[in-house]
Amino acid sequence: MDFDFDNVDIVEFGVGFDDDNGRTFVAVIVDTSVQEALIEMALATRNALLDMEPSGYNPAEKYSAKEHLTLPVESNLAIALRALHLAENLEIDMSALQDPSEIHLYFARFVDKRGKRLTAVRRANHFKGVLRKPLLRLTSDALEVIKDRVFKLDSDFDLLIDDHYIHIMRPASFVYVAELREAVLNAVPENISALKTSLPYLSFDSIKEYAGRHPRAARLLASIRSSNEGKVINPDKLKSACKRMGIELHDIDGTLYVANENQILDFLEVLDRRRYEVDLVDGEPEAYKAYSRRPVQASKG
Repeated sequence: MDFDFDNVDIVEFGVGFDDDNGRTFVAVIVDTSVQEALIEMALATRNALLDMEPSGYNPAEKYSAKEHLTLPVESNLAIALRALHLAENLEIDMSALQDPSEIHLYFARFVDKRGKRLTAVRRANHFKGVLRKPLLRLTSDALEVIKDRVFKLDSDFDLLIDDHYIHIMRPASFVYVAELREAVLNAVPENISALKTSLPYLSFDSIKEYAGRHPRAARLLASIRSSNEGKVINPDKLKSACKRMGIELHDIDGTLYVANENQILDFLEVLDRRRYEVDLVDGEPEAYKAYSRRPVQASKG
């Protein structure tokens, strides 16, 4: 991670909420004690990430509650978080915490003495929970109810962003704070354009229209683009795989079309290696769909 935690020069705090203009980020001035707490949270997140084996983020994958996943900051799936990371002169709004239930996330932005940036983001799960029940504090001789609005910080963040990568610790929170549903839908045209290089024999017209309306299909396209970079899929093997899976393709003058719109999602799952066949019983081949798909190294010997 390209950041010097031992020499933090600047600490900013802020929140994000949704309004008529979409998601808005504002800064809130905090004192030194809060700044120190934010640095501790970022360090706890960094240390937790270091204890896990990292892997690249795949938008079509099903992940555990906690994993160390990485996504390049320049990815078309990182537009919202990249904008936050690079934003200059965020508006200061000291009234932003007046209604914590309206806040969707909070963040801290750090700059080290070399000028390197780190942005830490946490989904605001606790804000509404804190307001639903009274909190107590110990005074000199008794417990009393805290009647003021309370903002509760967590012990760590959901993800960290340096100048090169987003380091994700909670995949489900990343989907939310990165506005991934909108990101994958918006990325459909770009992903299809890139896929035409490795699949020049495939018509994408119906696929593009379908994926623009179905987030799951859009996620699969993003995954296929990532896994197919530098690879060329054999059209005969693709046709054979689709036939085994019961997916009908039309071959018109060397161009393949998915015959039925209802099978486009099935077809994309084949391209993304999420449909497979097991043939262990004579005469009874079995076809399966994998929501979680990770490469396995073949054993030697």
